[in-house]
Amino acid sequence: MYFLVGLLAFCPAMALAGESQILRMGNADVSLFDEGWLFKRYGLQADGTTLNEPTGLEKKDLADGEWQAVDLPHDYAIEGPFRLDLAGETGKLPYQGIGWYRKHFSYTKKAGERFYMDFDGAMAHAKVWLNGRYVGTWPYGYNSFRMDLTPYFGEGENVLAVRLDTENWESRWYSGAGIYRHVWLVRCRPVHVAHWGTYITTPEVSDQKALVRNEITIENYKQLPVEARLVTRFYELGADDVAGKCVAEKNSTVKIHACSYEKAVVEVDIANPKRWDITAPARYLARTQVYVGDELTDTYHTSFGIRTIDFSASDGSVLAFVSLSICDKNGLVVPRSNPQICFSVEGAGEIVSTDNGNAIDFIPFQCHERRAYDGHALVIVKAKKGQMGKIVVKAESEGLKTGSVELMSK
Repeated sequence: MYFLVGLLAFCPAMALAGESQILRMGNADVSLFDEGWLFKRYGLQADGTTLNEPTGLEKKDLADGEWQAVDLPHDYAIEGPFRLDLAGETGKLPYQGIGWYRKHFSYTKKAGERFYMDFDGAMAHAKVWLNGRYVGTWPYGYNSFRMDLTPYFGEGENVLAVRLDTENWESRWYSGAGIYRHVWLVRCRPVHVAHWGTYITTPEVSDQKALVRNEITIENYKQLPVEARLVTRFYELGADDVAGKCVAEKNSTVKIHACSYEKAVVEVDIANPKRWDITAPARYLARTQVYVGDELTDTYHTSFGIRTIDFSASDGSVLAFVSLSICDKNGLVVPRSNPQICFSVEGAGEIVSTDNGNAIDFIPFQCHERRAYDGHALVIVKAKKGQMGKIVVKAESEGLKTGSVELMSK
């Protein structure tokens, strides 16, 4: 079975003049919304006492001048203090409580403009209000989510309120508490690419070209049907998220019913694609621009890499997972033995990664040296491209007998 991940088509090879760093993938008209929040903790307090939660904390005219000023990301549990009386899975930090966040902001709304708030992470069971009106709930604390603020957005000052509850909604182990990742204000015209509205695959990849399939979902919030023109260009993308040379382009049109959505599929080739790899993470950028008539209504960015991943269930010739155990003279595993292991490969193979199963070992997977954990370690080996024959995997450690195993690439 094969999994192919990547993209695109072909346009004039030219670099973009004056390109700036892309702030965030997705809809391009976006503002980071991290600064200038107010915070208040209710329910269980950090010292173990309780502060009753009053009603009406979502109201626009609430007197919140005494609340704590914070910037995001913010975890109100990490402030501590550490408490020995708490259960071990809490990390001895008082994360259980009710957290309220409020933010005052002003914006002049344009006719037909839509507003969304994207939360990258909020722990937990987030309830959101704008100007005292309930917007929605997102229970799960680890996923990002979007709230549509459009029906509740007012002229002049707006007040956003967020309630989080880790007393009744929590996770295993230390989950943290609060709006612990970035928040973004997204502005869109009525016709735009949907949230997470691009889906890119590469059904065929070779050194000569990559066939790319880009499925784009377009939403129309107008009361009339529209015909949207899509211009999708693909660029090489630098490590600093700045677009480089244009390598492909494709135009398409899609008709969308009133207050509905449609999908458009773009299929093109990228010549001589650069493959993504852990040692050379080459990426591309898909920039989709949406036009209704001559008006540009949205720009949407999607980053991706071109790569093929092969899995062989028949002979295991693509990847070999070689496990290692530290044993005594009787062949029994020594569970508390954690020596430094140096892995090496001779012949037609190479090391992809190493591991040991230790969740707090932060050594990069690409490293060829790894400490055993509870007497075990793992090395993943692949065959070199275009080479066949014997592969010898060795494991060496000071004071221990060298271990080795022979594999065959066919």
